[in-house]
Amino acid sequence: MTVDTSTELVPQTAFELFSGRHRAGLLRGKRLVGNAYLSAGSDCYQLKLMMLPGNTYYMKRNREGVGCFTVYAGHVPTQDRTKYLSPVGYGRMLEKTKDFVEIYFPLFGRLVFLDIFPKNRGGA
Repeated sequence: MTVDTSTELVPQTAFELFSGRHRAGLLRGKRLVGNAYLSAGSDCYQLKLMMLPGNTYYMKRNREGVGCFTVYAGHVPTQDRTKYLSPVGYGRMLEKTKDFVEIYFPLFGRLVFLDIFPKNRGGA
């Protein structure tokens, strides 16, 4: 039996997720609630929330809307594309600041903000 031990790491950019209130173009009362990761060459963010540590959510830009996103609870990779399953939230780029994506999870009735400026650049 041959075991493939080569692990090619894909560089990821890390972003921070915050709770808070968006007022007058600023995010007030910021609290870190998780992280998002974007792999090199990918168009889908992986969201990790601290309150749900075993779950990964997938946020993908919508085709029809600039600055509009859908958050999914799962995905199934196939040979030619990835199918995303179970939408659980949606997001939009904040128009005034363009520094954050506002993500709404209807189940919780809460907003989470994705800081679009990475906390690292290309590291894992």
